[in-house]
Amino acid sequence: MSKLMIADNILEQVQSPSRYIGGEINTYNKDIEKVDIRFAFCFPDVYEVAMSHIGMQILYHYFNRREDVFCERVFAPWEDLESQMRKHQIPLFTLESQRPIKENDFIGFTLQYEMSYQYFKYARSWAGTNI
Repeated sequence: MSKLMIADNILEQVQSPSRYIGGEINTYNKDIEKVDIRFAFCFPDVYEVAMSHIGMQILYHYFNRREDVFCERVFAPWEDLESQMRKHQIPLFTLESQRPIKENDFIGFTLQYEMSYQYFKYARSWAGTNI
């Protein structure tokens, strides 16, 4: 597993730290030096909501079946971690490699309904990149 983007002392302060550490069963963890395309797949809600969405699971698996693509998941942090990330200037990061999303070749968003559009704006500014 990659080094965690969030320090232990911060994870101890949030309600559900398991949302942010990755390593679940049936996830992919590829060597980023051996893939041609690194893709950050962003879902505009917290981990529990995103992982119950079958469309996200299908696309995640579909992309990662390819040996040349590493599709990593990105979820919105809950309020308790969001405030800590802003305080400590921690960028929005991928779950699998724990790297800032701006280090990917592509960043994709799934926008299910109008209220999720604000996440796009938030993620774009927090990523530190122009999308």
